[in-house]
Amino acid sequence: MHGTEPDSHATIAGGPAMEAIATWLDGRYQAGDEPALLRVIRRETGTDLSDGEIKVIVYEAHDQGCDAPAALSRLLEADRRQASPRPPR
Repeated sequence: MHGTEPDSHATIAGGPAMEAIATWLDGRYQAGDEPALLRVIRRETGTDLSDGEIKVIVYEAHDQGCDAPAALSRLLEADRRQASPRPPR
């Protein structure tokens, strides 16, 4: 289900996180472009989420018909929850 845009790698690697997520959600990338997408998301957001966690968030956003801003918001919220100190038990 990957797109066939010839410059998809350049778009992912050179764009901000929002553009990278939009590229992923719209299927405008090729097999093997996911690492570049993940690098952009990490660089632009500073997230500590794992690759798997980021992928799950983006795939769920896609499945639920979310746009890139909503998907990015979900990703940032998940990152905040992970970074929040947990109260002692």
